[in-house]
Amino acid sequence: MVSFIVIEVVGGKVIGLGAHEFKVAPRTGEFVTLSDENDIGQAYRVKAVIHPLEPASHAGDIYLEYFGTNLDLISALISKPN
Repeated sequence: MVSFIVIEVVGGKVIGLGAHEFKVAPRTGEFVTLSDENDIGQAYRVKAVIHPLEPASHAGDIYLEYFGTNLDLISALISKPN
């Protein structure tokens, strides 16, 4: 597991979502999902992954842009024409 500080970018502002662990390090352009307070999966697109130059307690910072619920993401993926 690899731990990142997760930050949501909303309208030019940043909102800290805390530290989260991932099985693998997400990459720019990929989607990650996090559960909200009601345990509903929320999908985010990874906008940037910033790794520190010096040793740190986390692997780096991940900047995310909200996409919608997990269902919204799956619906968008299956409705796209090939």
